[in-house]
Amino acid sequence: MNQKIKASENIQTQTTTTIDKNRQALSLQSMRFNRFLGIRYLTAVFFFANLWWAIIASNLWSKWLPVGLMVLAIPVIYEQIKLFGTPTNHLPYTTLYFRCQTGVNIGLSILIVTPLFNALYPFVRDTNNNRGIVLLILLIGIGLGGWSLRRLHLIEQNKDRLYGRLKAYQATLHK
Repeated sequence: MNQKIKASENIQTQTTTTIDKNRQALSLQSMRFNRFLGIRYLTAVFFFANLWWAIIASNLWSKWLPVGLMVLAIPVIYEQIKLFGTPTNHLPYTTLYFRCQTGVNIGLSILIVTPLFNALYPFVRDTNNNRGIVLLILLIGIGLGGWSLRRLHLIEQNKDRLYGRLKAYQATLHK
């Protein structure tokens, strides 16, 4: 009887240890994945902003610019989904996408003061106020793209704040 109790306690201890190790592994995996959380959200924001721009400009030649950016986002989305199973610090497609998106926003910001404004944004009335609003939206996009590129660089160099937390958590597991 005493041996059965000890065997049962032994199995319970092994099960608890296995569950704890699985939790720790899942926590580490989630922490690695969450380093890119802001990047994933901004990828979605830019994707849907480009989608709406393409829908609004669907009958115009200018629709091809947002459509091209959306096509460029497809491997980025795949790369970010793959991150959960295959952790890495280097996301080349994501970096390329944010460089292109930021570059397009910079180019469009310059074109606001040209007659091309009407061709690019025929759905916006051509007034100085509206040009200012479009410029503000583009500047916000440039800022978010720049933030994303900076964040990607910090993550690639393991200098982001969440990497420090990840290392601290790993240190507590090995004590």
